[in-house]
Amino acid sequence: MKASIPEDRLRILSYNILAESLAHEFGAHLYRGTSAHELAWDRRCAAFLKEIEAHSPDVLCLQEVDHFTQLKRELAARGYQGRYLKRTGARVDGLAIFWRTARLRQVFMDNIRFAESGLRDNVAQVATFELLPAEEQGREREGSPVPSSPPPSPGRPASSLREEVLQQQRSWAQWQRRRRQAAGEGSGQASPRQPGSDPTGSRGEATSAAAAAAILPFTFIVSNVHVLFNPKRGDVKLAQTRNLLHAVHGASRRAGGAPAVVCGDFNSAAYSDVHCFITSGELGLQAVDRRWASGQVEGIGRGWYRMRRRLLDELASGVIRGYAPKVPVPWTEEELAVAFARLRSRPGVEEEGGEEFDGAGAGGLNGAGAGVGSSAGGPRSGDWIPDGLPDTDPRRKMLLTHPLTLRSAYQAVTGEEPVWTTCHDGYMGTVDYIFYSLEPNGAPSLEPRGVLLPPVAQSLRSGLPNAHWPSDHVCLVADFDARRA
Repeated sequence: MKASIPEDRLRILSYNILAESLAHEFGAHLYRGTSAHELAWDRRCAAFLKEIEAHSPDVLCLQEVDHFTQLKRELAARGYQGRYLKRTGARVDGLAIFWRTARLRQVFMDNIRFAESGLRDNVAQVATFELLPAEEQGREREGSPVPSSPPPSPGRPASSLREEVLQQQRSWAQWQRRRRQAAGEGSGQASPRQPGSDPTGSRGEATSAAAAAAILPFTFIVSNVHVLFNPKRGDVKLAQTRNLLHAVHGASRRAGGAPAVVCGDFNSAAYSDVHCFITSGELGLQAVDRRWASGQVEGIGRGWYRMRRRLLDELASGVIRGYAPKVPVPWTEEELAVAFARLRSRPGVEEEGGEEFDGAGAGGLNGAGAGVGSSAGGPRSGDWIPDGLPDTDPRRKMLLTHPLTLRSAYQAVTGEEPVWTTCHDGYMGTVDYIFYSLEPNGAPSLEPRGVLLPPVAQSLRSGLPNAHWPSDHVCLVADFDARRA
């Protein structure tokens, strides 16, 4: 892929870079064919930086980051600024979003900690960006004009959470004032009606709105997530994914309907139930076995060559699903409570999603009780369906939904997902994705124009990482055209 990018084209990269801490912890099980030299962080970090320089993305979504300070320093020298969010709990890795300051202005960064609602220690980031006007692109910027969420603090006391909420509100208020001012200056004051003009003023308002949209910076959302790994906890994966997509929808609404890109390691195979939920917007749980919902079947002990042979056989047959359908096991009420759980409402923040996301929480999520899955205050029998729900309510039908219309950038460009994005001694398949939102005609949108394909599976001679590939994942890269209207 070429390094130069047109002024209205955006390049987004998503990459699970394999945290050093996890590489050493699981090396004996997942990376038996990788030498200590190939697994060393310094060597792998240098390789990551070369890849980033070669692809020259505008936005980087990185997962399994445990050397953020080093990456921040190295990428700052290459024109990037970044934000980090550590996983909650004992793990030392987290997520990082970096952006090219010569092209983008970061408006807002929302940090999502699923543990605050009992949905494990995974986290997500939802960033709002503005594409700088052409005349400003190329100028290095030292920072964001609007503050972002503060870094996580140990223990997450209530005062810290409330301060984060207040800072978020101030950030959005400042940004919205600046947008209104820019729109007013660009469209000018309303002029007196001329004879024969539209008496309602509707055409004038539409023209004014179109003119304002044309002069305002192009705004878009990018989210970054690393979903729970456990292959048999499809209920948790669905809940984390659903909550992330509602948060992205909320950020898009606050930004006036901005288009969105959803990146990350979803730990779910292509065309699995989790994948179909993302791309279709709904999932009926009656026919879903939560143990197989992610389609991520571990192969530890089977050997890398055997897994590669299976994948090549599937390629030859033209049928790739990555998992074997099973006879569904009925969901327990606790599992349903987890799948339908929502993030705990934050004080002083209006709930996003309106009626379609109202009341879909499990026991303890709407009050001060413990989160889902905790031994003390987890969901109780019957909590997942509140009393008095009408028969048409999605929860009564066991129908899981989200409000976005999403499509895979890779499917849009090539017609299918990559054959694989991760490869080690425990699994070979696709778990990483770049999704984008489909917008109504006439609305600002992001249109995929190109993607970076992984190496052909037949070329691999060992699992990853190895001398040529510094992680057990390969990076995904997608080019988008920014369409203003």
